[in-house]
Amino acid sequence: MDQEQSLTKPDSTKKKVIHSYWLLIVSIACIGPFAIPLVLNNPRMSKKGRVLVSILIIALTVGLIYLSKVILSSIYTQSLENLGIDAF
Repeated sequence: MDQEQSLTKPDSTKKKVIHSYWLLIVSIACIGPFAIPLVLNNPRMSKKGRVLVSILIIALTVGLIYLSKVILSSIYTQSLENLGIDAF
């Protein structure tokens, strides 16, 4: 009977690895905005915290995209100057 109960009732005191803060940090660093579902489904965070972290992830992603554009534009312009080609 005891084994039957353990199969039907999940132990609520155990923390799942998928809900750990370390996994959130690593997933945000590796997959960026694709980690938002992990943030939104994390029961250890309050609703306000989930929204705040999601907004921060989106802002970080937009900032990194903009920074990449600026850097690539600068590299492109310098490459054209080094080759002696006039940029538009």
